[in-house]
Amino acid sequence: MTEYFFFPMQLSTDTQIILNSDLNNVQALRRLVEREQRLIVVKPHPAEINIDYLLKEIKKYNGKVRLSFDNTYVLLNNSQKVFVINSTLGLEAKLFNKLVHFFGRSIFQFLDLAGIQNYIQNCIVSIDFFKDDEISDKELNAIYEILNSGN
Repeated sequence: MTEYFFFPMQLSTDTQIILNSDLNNVQALRRLVEREQRLIVVKPHPAEINIDYLLKEIKKYNGKVRLSFDNTYVLLNNSQKVFVINSTLGLEAKLFNKLVHFFGRSIFQFLDLAGIQNYIQNCIVSIDFFKDDEISDKELNAIYEILNSGN
């Protein structure tokens, strides 16, 4: 594959776009196309229900933007640079030692390797927020444990 920049998109209704970014997915993509000369590979968020708006936008760029549903880590690993709004994929891109540009206001943009290690070890709770099941008492207690550890 040719060299490219990777833009894994946020869920369009994600609070990280609504509250912590001045740009939505399309606005961020437009900014990328305006500023960058390299091919941009876009991957919609896996929970995105409707990507019609994205398909319409991509058609405007005559091949400069390509839509992909390939494995995220393969796309990340093979990219030259990663652009995210506030996605945890920006954090993961740093772990891949990629240059990362955050469009939104993300704590991840300020973390160095030590900060990333601390975040992963002390702040992540394994919960699938996209499942329909209720959060278990064990998962809820893990959240409270992290909240209370700061006091």
